[in-house]
Amino acid sequence: MGLFDIPYMGNIVAMIIMLGVLIVIHELGHFAAAKWFGVTVKTFSVGFGKKLFGITRGDTEYRLSLIPLGGYVALLGEEGEEGDPDDPGNFNNKSRWQRFVILIMGATLNLVLAYALFSVVNMFQ
Repeated sequence: MGLFDIPYMGNIVAMIIMLGVLIVIHELGHFAAAKWFGVTVKTFSVGFGKKLFGITRGDTEYRLSLIPLGGYVALLGEEGEEGDPDDPGNFNNKSRWQRFVILIMGATLNLVLAYALFSVVNMFQ
């Protein structure tokens, strides 16, 4: 008996893949906005918990973690007391509107993805 002989296994695999795409797109929104405004991104992670794999490029560590039910982008200064408060890459040194844009871009890109997928699906009906 193969893995895909289990009832609904194809649907479960498709759901896991789509959840992963949603997570990556969401976190990519925060990441891109932070980079655009010059905020130092410490970590871009898909998943939570123990790190399975990671590489560091520049100031950012890109990682894949054990529990694939979310992700996060860790920004310099986001936790409050860390880093040099005068560093131009510090999240807290950005204006309110820049911090707001960084925070909403994850949800915004999810809405753009939903619109794009809805459009593509409806083109073929």
